[in-house]
Amino acid sequence: MTENIVNENINQENEVVKEKAKKYFPLTKRDTAFAVLFAIASVLFAGLGLFGGFRVGYTVAAVSSLVIGTVYLWNKNTKIRFFPLLCGILALALPAVFVITSNGAVRFWSLVANALTAMVWFGSLVNLGDFGGDLELVRNFIRQIIFGMFGKLPKSIASLFAAKSQRKTSFGKALLGILLAIPVLMIVIPLLISSDVAFAGFITSFFENISLTIFKVIVGLIITPFVIAYCFALKYSEKKEYIPSKFGGIDNTIVISFLSVISICYLTYLFSQLAYFFSAFNGFLPDGYEFNVSTYARRGFFEMSAIAAINFAVIFGALLLSKKKKGKMCIPSRILCLFISLFTLVIITTAISKMVLYIGSFGMTRLRITTSAFMVFLGIVFLSVILRLFISKVKVLRVALVTAGTVLLILGVANVDQVVAAYNYNAYKNDVLEEIDVGTIYNLGDEGMPYLAKLLNEDDDIDVVVSAREYIERAIQNTYYDTVYDYETNTYTILGKKYDKLENFGVYRMKAYKVLDEFIEEHSMTYKFEE
Repeated sequence: MTENIVNENINQENEVVKEKAKKYFPLTKRDTAFAVLFAIASVLFAGLGLFGGFRVGYTVAAVSSLVIGTVYLWNKNTKIRFFPLLCGILALALPAVFVITSNGAVRFWSLVANALTAMVWFGSLVNLGDFGGDLELVRNFIRQIIFGMFGKLPKSIASLFAAKSQRKTSFGKALLGILLAIPVLMIVIPLLISSDVAFAGFITSFFENISLTIFKVIVGLIITPFVIAYCFALKYSEKKEYIPSKFGGIDNTIVISFLSVISICYLTYLFSQLAYFFSAFNGFLPDGYEFNVSTYARRGFFEMSAIAAINFAVIFGALLLSKKKKGKMCIPSRILCLFISLFTLVIITTAISKMVLYIGSFGMTRLRITTSAFMVFLGIVFLSVILRLFISKVKVLRVALVTAGTVLLILGVANVDQVVAAYNYNAYKNDVLEEIDVGTIYNLGDEGMPYLAKLLNEDDDIDVVVSAREYIERAIQNTYYDTVYDYETNTYTILGKKYDKLENFGVYRMKAYKVLDEFIEEHSMTYKFEE
């Protein structure tokens, strides 16, 4: 009788524990402490990253978040494999891009790559499934974002504010303590201001932008629950084994027919190219057509880039969705995929050769370089696709993610805009280019300013000199400084720099300000700093 009562009590306690486990995470003091760190990191990300223009502020926030997350999630059972390790290295290195380059496209895609590689790294720390397969990789991303960050948000917040065990420190109680300190600070701070001039000056400068500061903190606090939910979900969610989908794949007849139609189209295209090489096929060209380098280089590059991207989607879709035997596509499907992949490599090579000729004739631009880099990325990915057709162990998405991160890191550290500005300037000075587009140099932003100054001070063409000066003055008046124009004296008073805060720092932005400050000093009759 006594044993039955004891067993019944134990069962009831177990049920209570299970019920609590469904509602709350079993948080410890360590979890609560890291929740505070996550909140600080989120505020840093909002204040320094979002409102700092994604420059050095984002670098600091991203690296600190990666370190905090790594320390929190690392445990004795962590096993790091090669692919997650590569992603972890890229996640640590990619934030450096934001300190160096001003290129918006490179920074945006670096942000995406930074997030994806960090997710792989964090997932590996808690041994979250298998990162080897393409579908498994996609599944892990979805699980971390949808079921982790968003799905576990209510449970994470409830767990923080419902901690009642003596071994835990309630996040809610900590927040209450902070709120109770505010009335005391409202009394103490005015007294400190009255007692010390230095402190008074500090508080005055701080409260000049208090509304913006408060807004940044609020945005950071809005982000915080999602970050906490993501990390708690990774740490405490059950690790489920990957269950293969019951989807058997699309019938091979459909896949073969689909790929055959596309292949016939590409065969026709290749046949038409004979017109460039054999006079018997010249009937394909328009009457009076004359082949020259500029016409050849100018036409088709961006269209070929789009075709390459579409072909990747087609082949990768066929690899994932077609019926397979022992993990391999049927032979006709593989042959067709191989042909389309080889065709794509041909047009990638052709497109890059066109761009080399085009740059040689007309100079560099951001778009020409970034699109060429995209084509190189696709070329490497298509080589992995070809290997995947015959070696099932090759994982295309793994190759794509690491390649994308590496290419973006190279573009960022080498600084696309700096390369473009330097090439165009040197090609113009060495008579490789007959003329230089000064507007293109100006549109490069920070990286273009030093070369505008060189054109202003060193060029012999009066039109180039006048244009360079106009663009430098536009940068001073509209972009880099807060200015006030005096109609009576026809002068500009410079109130201050727009990007003088630490979070706005960039290597080439600092160089741009150095050039512009020198210009202002040389033209003191027109520009003067506010006294």
